[in-house]
Amino acid sequence: MIEIDGASHDTENARDRDQKRTEILQSYGLNVIRFKNHEVLHHFTDVVAFMEGVIPPSPP
Repeated sequence: MIEIDGASHDTENARDRDQKRTEILQSYGLNVIRFKNHEVLHHFTDVVAFMEGVIPPSPP
């Protein structure tokens, strides 16, 4: 799962909710990858390169 987090995720409560949601998703066998809006908007090529490195090609 890929999530792009905006400023609303910067509060302590939001970080706690994100952590709990991540733990639930991981319990289902999912990997969670998070990026900040700023990273996607200003370093898109780096974000894509990172995703290419962790997401297996289809079909594996």
